[in-house]
Amino acid sequence: MTSLLPASLELSDVSFRTSRGHILLHAVDFEIPFGTLVSIVGPNGAGKSTLLRVLAGLLPPTSGTVTLNGTSIYDLNIKERSRIFAYLAQFAEVDSRLKIRDLIELGMTPTVHRLDEISREERLQAALLSFGLAEKANRRLSQISGGELQRAGLARCLAQSTPFIFLDEPTSNLDPAWQIRAMKEVKSSQSTVVTVVHDLNSAIEYSDVVILMNEGRAIGTGNPRSVLSEDSILKTFHVTSAVVTSETLNKSGLLIGDEKLN
Repeated sequence: MTSLLPASLELSDVSFRTSRGHILLHAVDFEIPFGTLVSIVGPNGAGKSTLLRVLAGLLPPTSGTVTLNGTSIYDLNIKERSRIFAYLAQFAEVDSRLKIRDLIELGMTPTVHRLDEISREERLQAALLSFGLAEKANRRLSQISGGELQRAGLARCLAQSTPFIFLDEPTSNLDPAWQIRAMKEVKSSQSTVVTVVHDLNSAIEYSDVVILMNEGRAIGTGNPRSVLSEDSILKTFHVTSAVVTSETLNKSGLLIGDEKLN
């Protein structure tokens, strides 16, 4: 098995074509250095979720390679991958009879084999506290809201304590306060994080690197503010935009303007 740390994940000429011949990814190339938070952004149908699944070892590419420190991730068995990669789907299917703590403990299974019972419980409680779920740990998933279920999924991924975490729209069901807190928790983890997001402000604020996707191609990779320029946003999303600064909040953000289809 390949050495995990330090590790970089590299895609080389990766393409993916469905069984019906639809091209979802076309000749994608980039490298993800260890310890970074990478946001994949782009319009609907751009290939973001497909790319994330390829990166996480869940969807073998039709052509090209995905390597970890020079070793193909598809040469790793399921147990090895589960100790390297944690993944949260956009629409995760879970057993609603499980309790919140059960869900998190299941996620921890691949990486707690060397921990004693006290250390396992400490990791579980830390995850519950980080996502405001400590007092609801024994509630069944059928008894909580969609936002709480999403927070439980995030807690599971972080508690898995893997070198890489892949998140597909991890804050889509969260209120504004929890969107901020969740991204801060993700950002402060010791893992390399790759996340699909639609909120461009979130991508700019929390990411080290942004990958801009359109029609299955990575059309921009690098510094968030450079990749998400007014010109690239107009060409890719067909909306005008401007960076505005609030003296009250002492921060700047992206303001989206009118739709421009022509």
